[in-house]
Amino acid sequence: MVKGKEKMEIKKAKIKEASGTISDIIKKDNINSNIVLKIDTEGSEHKILDNLISNDLLKMFDIIMGENHLSGENYDERLVGFRNISKKINTGIYSFCYVKEEYFKALPIAKFS
Repeated sequence: MVKGKEKMEIKKAKIKEASGTISDIIKKDNINSNIVLKIDTEGSEHKILDNLISNDLLKMFDIIMGENHLSGENYDERLVGFRNISKKINTGIYSFCYVKEEYFKALPIAKFS
């Protein structure tokens, strides 16, 4: 039995598609600069990215970063046109950062003597 259950209040939330919400914000605010997408949605990252991909909105972003809790699955094959520049697994949370290919420039490997 949950302690304080009788005091809990149930509320309904309206769910919106990421592609529609983001498109509306970009149009409304007339955003034409570089855009960074930060995703930390406690397990809905896959659904959000799939929605953005299927609605051809990835091209709007220059950097996509976030974390997911689904065993460190990477997005390399799904984020076509982006390069994974950082991934880190820490206590079950997988952090990621992708940059658009056109902005990626690899640094030369240092040589130690």
